[in-house]
Order: sequence, then structure tokens, then C-alpha cells
Amino acid sequence: ISKGLAASIEFLGACENAAVRDCLRKAAVLLMPSFHEGLPIALLEGMAEGCVPVVTRLPGVTDVDVEAGRSGFLPEAGDTDGFADAIVRLYSDPALLERMSQNAHDTVVRKFSVEGMADEYMKLISAGLEGRYPLRRSRRLQLPVDPRLLGWRDYFPAGIGKRSKKSV
Repeated sequence: ISKGLAASIEFLGACENAAVRDCLRKAAVLLMPSFHEGLPIALLEGMAEGCVPVVTRLPGVTDVDVEAGRSGFLPEAGDTDGFADAIVRLYSDPALLERMSQNAHDTVVRKFSVEGMADEYMKLISAGLEGRYPLRRSRRLQLPVDPRLLGWRDYFPAGIGKRSKKSV
């Protein structure tokens, strides 16, 4: 508010799933001042729609998807001035906003599209087959897996997976 952006900020609260994509398309910035994250799907969804991420630098998480200064900003956790300064910088430089928006979108397409993920899985599988990821110990020394622990039927409501008389 002290930076003069109050009129440009809108807090939406919770959105229906069907409305999220439209909300992201209308947004210029995805603000995520988190202290802990796994793989933040909201970050990837925002970047896919061209939102410029201003997200906490979480080593091995956000810095994998966001290249600071190119596809978004990565202030440190708790650095409220860093977050505010990034938003002011984007707001006052439309060309920078447009460039970073395109870079954010391109990053998600390159890394997380079906084709991009398939390429990465193929690289991983090939590297494994070439022995680049050796097991720390032989699997022969591991105890056998009890197949009863993998009972998928335990995770579905009763009746799913049973054939009806009509389908026989």
C-alpha cells in the first residue's frame, strides 16, 4: 500500500476450480510468499497462463522452475520489501512484465508439457539402463514385498471393480 499499488491489487480468496484458469489469465503476477512447499502446482499453473511469479526462494523447489530476473523474482522468505519491490518493478516496466510473462510460460511448456515430461522420463530411463544410477545395494538382499500390502481394492469404495450382471 505504501508503494502506491493498492488500486491495482485484488484479493479474490477461494475460487471455484472452473474459475481458476480465468482468474490466472487476468492476473499479471502470481505472489507466493511461502515458507515451505513441495512442487507448487499453483506456481506452474500461473506460469502456464503467463503470470510472472514473485515467489519465495525455496532451494530445490521454486528456484528449479523460476529463473530469478528472467522468468520471475525469488525474494528470500520473510523479505516483504523484496516482494514489494519486485511487484513495483513489474508494474512500472510493462516491457519487463511482458518479457518475463513470456519466459514464465515458455519455461512451463519446455519443462512440464506432456512432450517435455516424456523427454525427461526418457532421459531418466536411458540413464538408468546405462547404469548411471546404480543401486546402493543389490535388490537380492532386500526382503520380498508382501503383495497383500499392495491391495488396491482397499482404497476404493465397495462395489468398484466388481462386475455387474449386465457386463458379464
